[in-house]
Amino acid sequence: MTLTIQKKIRSKQGFVQECTDWCKTFRSENDVIIKYVRKGSTPVCLTETKNGFSVKIGKSAPVGVLAAYRGKDGKVRIGWALCRKSEKFYSKVGQRYALERAIPEDMMLEMSVAGRPIPKTLEKPMEEFIERTKRYFKT
Repeated sequence: MTLTIQKKIRSKQGFVQECTDWCKTFRSENDVIIKYVRKGSTPVCLTETKNGFSVKIGKSAPVGVLAAYRGKDGKVRIGWALCRKSEKFYSKVGQRYALERAIPEDMMLEMSVAGRPIPKTLEKPMEEFIERTKRYFKT
């Protein structure tokens, strides 16, 4: 490997570790709920039975994360993060981005976070997550 690639790998690993530490600290100070967004389901195995074939369906790899927490002001805040197709998904990096860009729940109805519109792929999971958040935080 060239020196530049090694530096990029080291810096990426360092960033992922930094995000892991940040999330651990944040979660110890706040009550947080997380939901991973997956892109459909993936066949895991194909088995032959008497009547034909049976396909076991499993979960596909996560592509995004939704996060919510109750802020010190008592308001529930919700955020999101979605991974690019060209990148590898790191759960702690996604959690950090989602928690950092979280806004109060009542503003989520406008469907934008930190000035960024919510991607179409997250609209339905976001609606379900908002309902879950209301039940969890009893708002």
